[in-house]
Amino acid sequence: MKKNTHLIYTLFFLLSTFTIAHAQEIVISTPSNPSLNTAQQTNFQKGLNETFLELPFFEDFSHGESTPRPSLWQDKDVFVNTRYAKDAPTVGFATFDLINSTGAIYDNAQYDFAFEADHLTSKPILLNNSDQNVILSFYYKPQGRADAPENKDSLLLDFFAPQEQKWHTVWAKAGTTNHDFKKVSITLTDEKYLQEGFQFRFRNWGSLGASAYASMAGNADQWHVDFIYLNRNRTENDIHDIAFTNSLNTMLKNYEAVPWLHYKSLSEDARTALMVKNIDIRCSNLGTSLRQLSNLKITFQDLSGLNPTVEIDAGSINLQAQRITSYPSLESSFTFPANNENTAQFLMSASFSSDFNTDSISNNTIQRKQIFDNYYAYDDGTAEAGYGLTGTGTKFGQVAYHFSTLKPDAIIGVEIYFCQTKNNASRKYFWLDVREKSKDGNYPSSETLYQVEGLRPEYESEINQFHYYPFPEPVYVTGDYYIGWTQTTDDLLNVGLDLNGNAKSQLSYNIGGGWQPSEINGALMIRPVFDGNFAPTKKAIASSSSTELPAQIGPNPVSEILYITLPSDYDTDKINLSVTNLVGKKVLNLKKTSRREINFSNFPKGIYLLEISAESGKKVRQKVIKQ
Repeated sequence: MKKNTHLIYTLFFLLSTFTIAHAQEIVISTPSNPSLNTAQQTNFQKGLNETFLELPFFEDFSHGESTPRPSLWQDKDVFVNTRYAKDAPTVGFATFDLINSTGAIYDNAQYDFAFEADHLTSKPILLNNSDQNVILSFYYKPQGRADAPENKDSLLLDFFAPQEQKWHTVWAKAGTTNHDFKKVSITLTDEKYLQEGFQFRFRNWGSLGASAYASMAGNADQWHVDFIYLNRNRTENDIHDIAFTNSLNTMLKNYEAVPWLHYKSLSEDARTALMVKNIDIRCSNLGTSLRQLSNLKITFQDLSGLNPTVEIDAGSINLQAQRITSYPSLESSFTFPANNENTAQFLMSASFSSDFNTDSISNNTIQRKQIFDNYYAYDDGTAEAGYGLTGTGTKFGQVAYHFSTLKPDAIIGVEIYFCQTKNNASRKYFWLDVREKSKDGNYPSSETLYQVEGLRPEYESEINQFHYYPFPEPVYVTGDYYIGWTQTTDDLLNVGLDLNGNAKSQLSYNIGGGWQPSEINGALMIRPVFDGNFAPTKKAIASSSSTELPAQIGPNPVSEILYITLPSDYDTDKINLSVTNLVGKKVLNLKKTSRREINFSNFPKGIYLLEISAESGKKVRQKVIKQ
């Protein structure tokens, strides 16, 4: 941890009891998740009324959906994903946390005490008392990439006795910090479970933790469960599966996504320079003997159909027993071919053959869409945490995120993914900023190139949906620029943070002592959106320097009189004065006035936007703080 007189940097993956006394750049535990939303409830209803399941029961969560399959499960609380934990037994697992099936914090969530949260309940299963060696096995892991469950939190497994019509807890694990996925095997020996209509369920207990700031009361206490297998006539070591354990990485070197029209504008050599050279493939062998993974193939398919599919034959490797193996030196010279469309999508796939015909087929293939639309993104679209500034001194704090456009163009808006907190306490006003680089080129400029005031975090209910904030007018940029915000309170705004990527070097913040580089690993979920076909002859804000009115304004903050001083050649000019409050209402609007002072004494405390325009057409806009 680094300390100085201006700032304490703190990284919190644990929402335990603490009091914030200093201004901080902060990460909180995983946000509420819009992937578990009302739009998916309709899909989940399929299969709920089917008859009892027959053995074997098998689930490795590699089906590609974000909710449990309704053909196997009766509820949909958990989030099925590939990102929240590393090196799972197979690609895909179920994450238990503190949010419900609609993506919001549970209504019964408590700050200091554990409460019951997610459930994953099997459909009724056909068993009978003559069954022998019925074993349920699974793998579990606490924490993963985000928040660790405390000791008072827990993950539990219950069995349902059909004749008693009761649930019984047969296994439980208290909260702890990260460890590898561990295998658990439980033999069903009690006849009350060996009955038609048997069920099992996983559930977790968690707590928000006590916080001095309600805006930080977010999702926490994660557990991950994978490779659930129930069958009769089993042994302890009867699993022989080999599988992919990771999703495919982006093929772009510096971004997860770039605008297609920007990418196409580059030369062939420049496009090649944007591509990564290695494809990350990791595979697991869950069995107890050496296995061979054979015929590994990587394919790139242009989903528009305008370009032929490209296939890479990567051969075969041996996988050591009960170990995860990285595929060695898997290089690629692939470059996305251009087409005549405004957007593009390429489907990247990896698949292999195994030497065991009883292996699960679903985890032998992984896919990823490489999307080229109209935005730049460092993030992969999944938030494992929430980021922001909070604590005493962060009121009016600023964050700036560096991007570099591949071609000159106009930003028409920004997409931001905000994480929900309990009662949405983080829904505070902020200003959306566009900045140029400072003159020395190391940090953002202290002055904004463009600013949109009076915005609040908005939460979407669609799957992994960002909220789009359109600009009232396009902002022309070329080369390096920054997107960020100025907050109006010391509450955490809680912007999504992707912990699978790392764009820390692109992030800066300012809480009054000048711009500082971020200390937080991850990729902030902010995406500038571009026009794509913008011509500089169109109306746009290109720079404020050439049209800025040279005025001295003070004192700021102000309690009574704000004075305006203009250069001598403007002394006799009439000017236009306007003062706008935080919600966009003009509280003062004077046209062609000689006044050079404004009385703020009757205005409520807060932030105001002062705009002065002269007869020459030059103008200046400045934030004024009434104290």
